[in-house]
Parts: sequence; C-alpha cells; structure tokens
Amino acid sequence: MAGRAATPHARGRRPVRRRLDLPAQHLRAARRGAGPAADHRRGRPRGRTGAGVGTADLQRHRRDRRTGRRHGAGGRRPALGRHAHLVGRRPRLRHVRLLAHQVAPLATAGVHRPGGPRRTRAGARDPGAAVKTLSRVPEPLTGKIVTPGDRRYALLRSTYTTTHSPAGVLLPETTAEVVAAVRYAREQGLPIAVRSGGHGLAGTSSNDGGIVIDLSALNRVEVVDERSRLVRVEAGARWAAVAKTLAPYGLAISSGDHGNVGVGGLATGGGVGWLVRRYGLTIDHVRAVEVVLADGTLVRADAEHEPELFWVVRGAGAGAGIVVAFEIEATEVRNVGLAQLAIEATPDGATVWQWAERLAEAPRELSTAAVLFPHGRSAVLSITAVVAAESLRRARPLVEPLLAIGRLLDHRVDLVPYPALVPLGHLHPNVGQQASTTTNGLLTMDDGGARAIMRAVTGPERALIQLRSVGGAVNDVDPDATAYPHRHQDTLVVGTVFPPQGGGALDAAWRGIGQRADGAYVNFESRPDRAAFDRIYPGATGRRVAELWRRYDPDGVFRPRLLDPARGRAGARRR
Repeated sequence: MAGRAATPHARGRRPVRRRLDLPAQHLRAARRGAGPAADHRRGRPRGRTGAGVGTADLQRHRRDRRTGRRHGAGGRRPALGRHAHLVGRRPRLRHVRLLAHQVAPLATAGVHRPGGPRRTRAGARDPGAAVKTLSRVPEPLTGKIVTPGDRRYALLRSTYTTTHSPAGVLLPETTAEVVAAVRYAREQGLPIAVRSGGHGLAGTSSNDGGIVIDLSALNRVEVVDERSRLVRVEAGARWAAVAKTLAPYGLAISSGDHGNVGVGGLATGGGVGWLVRRYGLTIDHVRAVEVVLADGTLVRADAEHEPELFWVVRGAGAGAGIVVAFEIEATEVRNVGLAQLAIEATPDGATVWQWAERLAEAPRELSTAAVLFPHGRSAVLSITAVVAAESLRRARPLVEPLLAIGRLLDHRVDLVPYPALVPLGHLHPNVGQQASTTTNGLLTMDDGGARAIMRAVTGPERALIQLRSVGGAVNDVDPDATAYPHRHQDTLVVGTVFPPQGGGALDAAWRGIGQRADGAYVNFESRPDRAAFDRIYPGATGRRVAELWRRYDPDGVFRPRLLDPARGRAGARRR
C-alpha cells in the first residue's frame, strides 16, 4: 500500500509525486447504480457523501487478488454537490430506468452485472478444456502467471463484453517484467493479447488458447510538474484512479466516460471524453510515451525522439507495441456542470437534428453524450451534458437551449467535482457481463442523418444508439498530426445490439447511418476487420499506419485483427 501523498507543493518549486496504487483487476464490484447518472436517475438527496474506496477496501482488494476471491458490493456513492432545477420536475419514466440497465457506461454509469448474459467468441474454449502446456516462466515472472485451475483464473480470463479461455495470464508489475513477459510469450509461439483495463467493446484484450499480458499492476499516477501540468500515468491505471489522484491539484484529463476503463487502450486509440469539445481527445494531450516493442526493446518516444512511433501510438497504438506509460498534459479543472435530460424524440429525426444544431451553436465548454431508447414508434433521448464551468450561473445558460429540442420528460443540473464523472464506484471485475455487438461512425449531422438514426432505433431491427458530440477542439488538430485523422465531423454515432440479436440485426439497423458516416473510431468497433480498418484509418493515414505497424512489429506479434483477420482473437488492442 502506497503511503499517503503529501499536500501539493507551491507551484513550480519542485516536481510533485502522488501515487494511488489500486489493484486493478480484482476491484470490488460497483454497487448497482453508482456514479453520477444513476444518482441523478434515482434522485439521490443533496449532500449524500461517500468514502469511495478506502484503506480497508484496498487491503481487501489486494487479498482478493492473491486468493482469487470474488467481491461483494459495497461503498457509498460519491457526493454530487449542489443541486438545481432548470424548470419544474416531471414524473420519471419507468421504461427509461429499465432500458438504462442495458447500457454502459452512459446511462448506467457503473452498473455491474456479474450474472448477466455473456458472449463467447466463436471457437472459445471451456476453461477446463485442454490447452497447450506452458513452459516455466523466467525468474522475474515467478508466481505471476495464472493458468486454468488457478482460483484467480475466473476473474482474469475475460473482458467486459466477452468470455475467453487463454492458456495463461501474465501479471507483470514493472516495465522490466513487461519486457520479460513479451519475450516469454513469444517463445511459447502463442497469440498474445494485452490488457490495461479489459473494458473494451471489441473484447480483444483476451484470447482463447494464447497469452494475456495484464498490465493492471502498472497503475501509478504521478504529477511530475505542477507548473506545466505534466502527469505520468501507467497503462494499467483506471481513469477513476487518475481523476482521484489529480483532483487535489485542481487538474483533470478528459479521458472517456467510465472510471473502469484502463488508461492504455483509451490513450492509444483516441479518448472521447466528457469535455471533448473543450479540450479535444486524450491523445491530443499526450506528450511522450514509453513503449515495449515486439522484440522486447524499451523505447521512449515524443515529438523529437522516435517521432514516427510517437505518431502511430496516438490513435493506432495496438499494432506498434505495448505502451506502458504516458506523459500527459492535464488541464485545470475542478468542478463541472452536469445536466441530465430526458426528451421525447420524434420519429422524423427532428429532435436529433435539433440536438446537433444546438451543439454546433454552443460554446465549446458544453459537451454532450446521449442515448436513444426505443419507446413504441418514437424514442426517448437521454442526454448527459457536461459544462466546463466552475459555477451553476455559467453552466445553466449553456444547457438551457437543449430544453427546447423536444418534449421535456425529466431533467436536473448539478455542480460536481470532475471525479464524480468517473467515480471509483465504477470499478469492477470484467467477467463478460455486458455481451453486445457494436459498431460506430463519425459524421457531420444533417436532416438525413438524423432520420437514419431514428430508423435504427424504431425500425424492425432495433439498435441502441449513442450520440456523442465531437467537433470543437477535436477539429483544431491537423488530420495528419496523429493516427486519428477524423478532424471535421461533429457527431460520433455508436450502435449496439444485445443477445439474442447479433451482427445481422446490427447491420440491418445500421445501414442508413453507415451510408452517411465518413469515418470511425477504433475503440467502439467490436468486429474489427479490413473494412473497419479502412473506415478507421482511411487513405494515406491507413497506409502510414500499416507501414509503421510492420516496421515496429515485423513478425506481427501485436498486429490487430484490423489488418489480419486470420489471427482471430489475438488482437492486442487494450482498453
């Protein structure tokens, strides 16, 4: 257990280090409904405070990591600060609450369903099935490999969306041990998957019959220099831990919308966070990386040293190596405005179109994420709006235009500390509990796009649709500056179906949206193949990504299924 960090020093005097050492893979299951969205849905009283994950919790997590015990629920929910209504309260919709349980993370913000439906990849083995006998691990990894039969295996074999049966899971605790893990895994001649958090929708942070390199013990978060706001974050840290560590310094990193997501996968893919229009993508703030290449070489890359490697790991890091640590320039954020609205969405797409228009006109301080729930022949648009503002006086005027886009069913607005958006209550093991099939597209919203979105929600083959505002600071960056080239669209659309629906149903629902999208985001694609690669990395970007993947990993050790579908579940993308 790391010691308690000191109070931040005077700015610029000397580097400040603060460590939050959370055992990442075996964290306590979140209580149902923890986090800001659920607290607001349930009308949690003002002033309710919670201790989050304390010393006793961490000690229990460490013991469970050693023994493989599953956890019970526990922990009170974080306080959400002052509360204010924009207009009179309306009765809540029962179907919104029920349908919200199917969605993570936007609507449920931390719901953990260990008993929910699970998806197993084609060809996945039962954990008791015969697997290749692994050779003895080298000295640095002694006691740090988990194989079938180990009581810890059940908590380590799978991802958030899929159930897998790897031959072994390696648990390195240092960069040197990651190097040893890569070399050992290559010697076994088995597929390699890399996991930072295991929350990724693609499920490629585990595999069947191969080796998983689990980075969850590399979870240190350090404020290196307050004056420049430079933070060093290891790949296995969860974003909830990052937010908690940075809060005493008045700093934050816009990083995504769920605290259980691992740093490594998000910070190498893009990072569409709660403040994306104000601060851009997470990768836009990465200043340096430490990468273990396929041959076991450790390389530091930044804009001046190994610039090609630095370019590719910001948006397409999965195929270049294992990023074990990032240096990220944080932003000064303490409190934010948090509004949640439920609005009836008309079948003709007018409500969705007006949502996009209001965002296009809004100051960059306002970012939103929304979910469309089917409701008869129409739908309910559940909007979470976050305002980069230190007061409700500033936040409310930015949210008010959204009240006029359709019939308002429910609403509230609060001033909350940034960590309340990605709270420690989100932390839970990933055991295949959110089975789903997902795709996405980036587009510039117009009337036709809005109608296509509503058809996907209300048509014969219905999908759950998420809408995320982009644009703003995202589009300030040159398309060639990183391996994320999508710098002109204003909306990210994500489509998901749940069992018993599958890929065919998703394709039918998605057809109209797909025809209008002109890009895609790697972290929201559960069926990565060559066609997906061309959407995610179009044109010259794709050619450069493929060439650099081959340069830094000539044997294809980490090569994702985006380029090599025959590798099956051996992709190395992490989240």
